[in-house]
Amino acid sequence: SLQARWRDLEPEQLSASFRLGEGSLTESLLGAQRAHYEWDSLALDYLGGAAQGRLWGQLTRNGEAQLAIDLSMPAALNGALSGGFEVSKFELGELQPLVSAVNRLGGTAEGSIRMGGTVSDPEIKGALMLRDGEFSIAGNPTQVEAMSLLVDFQGDHADISGGLVVGDGSS
Repeated sequence: SLQARWRDLEPEQLSASFRLGEGSLTESLLGAQRAHYEWDSLALDYLGGAAQGRLWGQLTRNGEAQLAIDLSMPAALNGALSGGFEVSKFELGELQPLVSAVNRLGGTAEGSIRMGGTVSDPEIKGALMLRDGEFSIAGNPTQVEAMSLLVDFQGDHADISGGLVVGDGSS
């Protein structure tokens, strides 16, 4: 649903709500390959006015919230940001057939990010982790495997650590 109000040709408030119940997305690819992605529910909402807006929602799969967002955003560059998002047991491999430039994609993403500060000077805290990651790009024989990455957000910078195997070696 979408609702909006104006006063003297100026937007006063915008409200939007998007809901999907249980469903799936299936794409036929060349040959016998098929991409198939299922979800229990998907909800995304927005409520905003001239000064500030809020976006929130979640994707639920297999009875668990796998992606969630709740973010308040000001219209002005010096306005306060607040909120964040969470990723829980998100399997990247299920998206691989939907990304044509990638021959192989895998791994599990998890983490939580909190945002503060202002639009012009954001402060981001939290961590995102990738476990058992792997990928290869179409037309490139090099494969990346056993990827383990941690991106640790420290407010004004992020520290990245981890390891991976590239081709026959490691890094």
